[in-house]
Amino acid sequence: MRWFLAVLEHLPTIKFSPERGLLMPHLDSAALFTLGDFKAEISKLLQTAPVIYVCEQSPEGVYVVQLDKTKNLVVDDKQGLAVSLGDLTAKVKPTRDGGCMELRFRAVELDVYGSGDRAQVSSEHGQGVVFKEGAKVVLIFGTDAPIETGVTTVLKSAIANVAKWRAGVLRFKAA
Repeated sequence: MRWFLAVLEHLPTIKFSPERGLLMPHLDSAALFTLGDFKAEISKLLQTAPVIYVCEQSPEGVYVVQLDKTKNLVVDDKQGLAVSLGDLTAKVKPTRDGGCMELRFRAVELDVYGSGDRAQVSSEHGQGVVFKEGAKVVLIFGTDAPIETGVTTVLKSAIANVAKWRAGVLRFKAA
């Protein structure tokens, strides 16, 4: 029996707690619909906007990159609940808490757990979706034409509509 418990503790998808027993990752139906809608939103934005920007903002600073849609295709895996464009990947994953959306782009990593962690933004340059985790936010922003000057300023102002840092504490208006 002891070897069985040791094996269970090392499996990546199954966790064992002596107090609560096996903790299996799962995707409950409420999370499936909410997170599936988030994935569909990102998929629509990536497919319809000719120019895509990814911006991560935290109290430490800002990271901005423009995705190249001429070299990379948008891949929408409807069965796997995932969408990707080059290095950007958004997928719905089961967790012990019921599910989350995982956003990954190079060094940017974010896990979104519910509707309180997402907001839509719009400006004269385009529209986007802001996701938050802890004290950082990630904006996926689509425009019709490349932003020639002040890219960081444009993206930070879009984020400022829903997220503000006061004394290092993030205040986020989910929508």
